[in-house]
Parts: sequence; structure tokens; C-alpha cells
Amino acid sequence: MPAFMASGKQEQNPDNLNFLTIGGGYSPSGNQVSLEKNVQYLNRMLIKKNLGDAPHSIYFADGDSDGRDLQYLDPKFKIPKINEYLARFVGSTKGIQNQYRSHELDTDGASKSSNIAKWFDTKGKRLCGEKDKLLVYFTGHGGRGEKKKPYNTIMYLWQDKNLRVSEFVKELDKLPTEVPVTVVMVQCYSGGFANIIFNEGDADKGLTDHTRAGFCATLQTRLAAGCTPDINEANYREYSTYFWEALFGETRLGKKVKKPDYDGDGKTSYAEAHAYTILKSSTIDIPVKTSDAFLRHFSRTKNPEKGEKVEGLLTTETSYSTLLKKAGINEKTILEGLSRELKISGDNRGKAAREGSKKVEEAKKKLNTEKGKLTGERNKLRGTLAGVIKRDWPEVANAYHPATSSLLNEKAKYWKLVAQLESHKDFKQYMDLSRKIDGLSRKVHDEDRKWVKYQRFLRTLENVALEANMPKVVEDCTILDRYKSLLKEESSNL
Repeated sequence: MPAFMASGKQEQNPDNLNFLTIGGGYSPSGNQVSLEKNVQYLNRMLIKKNLGDAPHSIYFADGDSDGRDLQYLDPKFKIPKINEYLARFVGSTKGIQNQYRSHELDTDGASKSSNIAKWFDTKGKRLCGEKDKLLVYFTGHGGRGEKKKPYNTIMYLWQDKNLRVSEFVKELDKLPTEVPVTVVMVQCYSGGFANIIFNEGDADKGLTDHTRAGFCATLQTRLAAGCTPDINEANYREYSTYFWEALFGETRLGKKVKKPDYDGDGKTSYAEAHAYTILKSSTIDIPVKTSDAFLRHFSRTKNPEKGEKVEGLLTTETSYSTLLKKAGINEKTILEGLSRELKISGDNRGKAAREGSKKVEEAKKKLNTEKGKLTGERNKLRGTLAGVIKRDWPEVANAYHPATSSLLNEKAKYWKLVAQLESHKDFKQYMDLSRKIDGLSRKVHDEDRKWVKYQRFLRTLENVALEANMPKVVEDCTILDRYKSLLKEESSNL
């Protein structure tokens, strides 16, 4: 087990916190440097907060292998023009600027399913339910759920069998029932892991007896922000960047920030860090927590077409003043903060948010239509310029042909071809179209981030309505008690 010790004597770990970090990509091409830096950020914060000696097991990418498993971008690295043009017009520019090195983490091993299972079989089973707590952090890639079980999403592991929600729950089930477990998941489609509160990760199979809470970057149907080969951490905007920032009061660049304390109890809870992230992050993420999954399974905002009707159910169309009175402090903070940011006012803010969201969707549609048109024009020019290359160098269709190597290595040959391309009547138009398409892609991304802010607002309104409705639609008091217990776990802290 790696030990991350600060200089000088550290306090003991009074709450018996245990950490399990799983991270890295599924292969070198999917193991971006930002994933390594996410783990380093957490390690630095644990040391600074006198938790450097807390038990912390790390399984990352290829573990202790000396293979070049990590992808990064070197801003000083320049692609020779001939390589760029062959990639643009004959091959693919994807990954052409990427560099690779071995990761620099001290790990317990590779992020393999066998290693994770072994951890739960050994260290996990030794945790004591009366005193130990566990935080699991996954910083990697994720995949979609199954067609019939869309919630059963994936955490990708290193060149190995991947773990779906249902399989991850089987590992969690090995822990003593009373051990409180908090998970932080930042991968694409991570929202499926909010279902760890159910048996086998399936809401239809009832609530688990284990004590669990979880915070996920985004919905089970959406990609997440992050995972970049960019070495500049100032550009990182993924979920855990804000989540750890809120919990520890320091950015990944070392700048001090005011920790959120929305309920005024002098502490920052996981739930407050989650709310802070919803408010502060400008990404494509729509963050999810375990209580969201609980509410959507047990409560409702509409009556069924057949069956018992319940009077007075709240919806997102209910007056904002009524919903705000029903909202918990975190939800109230989110709603008020996003109202200011989105410039939504009045007493039917649900309708206003939907209308704003629709306008953004229309703007995105126009941008994508224009982008598609320009892309079609560029593709025609690409074919023409590819013909210029293949007229004299038909062998370049195969990157490994000896003639291709000759072209790349003999300056007189490749500068002649570069000059031919750059002087061609279609070259400048091709490059101009490429710049315009890139600009449109950035605009589409900006619009998507605006759309997401509306969705975060609407989802929070829905959470408030569902929570208010639950006592009306749930007769089993034990379910209501379990919900209260879950909120308590989400409101725990480091």
C-alpha cells in the first residue's frame, strides 16, 4: 500500500477513513494525463489535510509496469508539414500530436478486475462496520448501459474485463454491511452508478442493506467532461476538479477558495460539494447523486393512467415560491444561483427554463446545419488534394509502404510535395473551411453548456417536487426512513 506522507508529524486518522482509487484508461490511447493528475490532486489534498497516512490503495492503468501507458500533449512538439498533410488528406489526424510516457503514480497494481476483487476480498473484508469508512474514487472512462438495463453502465478497466454497475455492487457487497461507503465517479455515463443503493444495482430488486452514498459526474445517458491529454491543469474542468476543490478549499493549482457551507454548520459535506459543482462548473455534465436515483424510483410527479390517484402532487410547473419553500438548503442554493445565472425570474421558472432550453437547442441545430454544410464542402476539397498526393505517390495509401518512408525521410521529395499542395488553388479554401468548422464546433459546445445549465435547474426543481411528493405516494414508512438515512450519508464529510 503506498504511503503519501507529508513532512513533519501528521495527526492520526480519527475517523478511520479508507480510500480506494481506481483510474486510468483502457489502453495507452485512452489513458490521458488528466487522469493521472486527478489522482495526484487527491493525494496532495489528503496530505495537506493530515490524511496522508490514511489507508489508500491505488489501482491505475498498467500499475507498476514500465510501459508507456500515459498519453499527453507536449506543447513544444511540432508536427512536420508533410506528416500533417498526409494525415489530413490521405489518413487521419486523430492522435497525431499525442506523446506517450509511463505514468508517475505509486500504485498497488493495475486497474484490473482481479486486483479490485482481491482488494475487496482482503482489505475490504477487514474493515470494521463500527468505526471504518470507505471512499471509492473512480477517475477513468465509462460506457453505456445495456439496452434492457440502461442504468447498468460501465467503468472501463485496463485492457481487461470491465465492471458494470451490477458487478461493482457485487464487490461492494463483500464489505461488512455497516461500513459507510461513499463513491465519487467522474466517467462518462457514470449516473448509472447512483444505483449502488439497490440490490444488484437494480431498483426493481429493492434497497440494499448496505450503507452507501454516491456522487456521479453526469446522467447515465450522457458523456462527461474531462479526460484530456493537455498537461495544463488550468484547463481542467471535470467533475472532481470542483468536488475536491469544494471539500478541501483549494484548487488543483493551489489557490485557496471558500469552502461551501450552505447549512452553516461549519463543515462542508459531500452533498454541499456536489451542489457547489452543479453551480460552479461550466461543463457538459449534469451531475447525479444516489438520492436522485432513490427519488425517481419511489416517488413521482404524475399520477398513473390507471390506479389510485393522489391529489396535490407537485411538479416542475408548480409555482417557484412553493417549490422553494419545500427545497432543502442545497437545492435552494442551486435554484437561486442558477436563476441568477440564467436570468430566470417569476413564479413559473420551470416553464421559463424549458423555453430557454428550447431556444438553445434551436441555436445548436442551426450551428450544426451550417457545420454540416461546410464539412461537405471541405470533404470535396480534401478528395481533390488527396488526388494531388496520390498522382505522384500512390503508395501513401499504405503508411508502411517503403515509398512512404522515402517520402517522409527525404527532404527534397517532401518539400516538393508540400509546395505542390500549398500552391494548389483549393488549398487555402480547404484550410479556411477547417478553421470555420473548428469555430462552429466551439460554438456548438458553448451552446451545449448553456443547455446543460437549464437541465441542471429543471432537474433540481424535479428533485424538490419528488421529495415533497414522496410521503404522499409511499405508504411504507421504512422507505421514508431509508431516504432520511441516505440524505444523512450524503451529508457526511471528510
